[in-house]
Amino acid sequence: MYDVDMSNWWIKKLDDYKEKSKLSDVAVAKRLDISAAMLAHARAGRRELPLQGKLRLLDALGYVITRDLFLRVLNKDLRSALIDTKARLTESHLTGNDPGPNAGLDLPPLEDQVQ
Repeated sequence: MYDVDMSNWWIKKLDDYKEKSKLSDVAVAKRLDISAAMLAHARAGRRELPLQGKLRLLDALGYVITRDLFLRVLNKDLRSALIDTKARLTESHLTGNDPGPNAGLDLPPLEDQVQ
């Protein structure tokens, strides 16, 4: 799902980087390792900036990757799933229920555990 508010945040960061670096769109795209066309689509809000572009942009802007910034690079569905999983794990820890090492992960059973 496309998150418009997050898209606007990334567009602002792209514009900030372009202004700060005084680079052309083609040069910005090369630094982010994306095509100039993808950059144009992302800046216009038509497409989401790819993950590697987001990470390179944060690096170019001098951000230290924190949990909150890391969550910003994930799409909305993945971000929500990660936050929900963390909440379930925290709740089970507080109630004393051991969730196990793969709690919250939708993993198939190991071969030796299949019945």
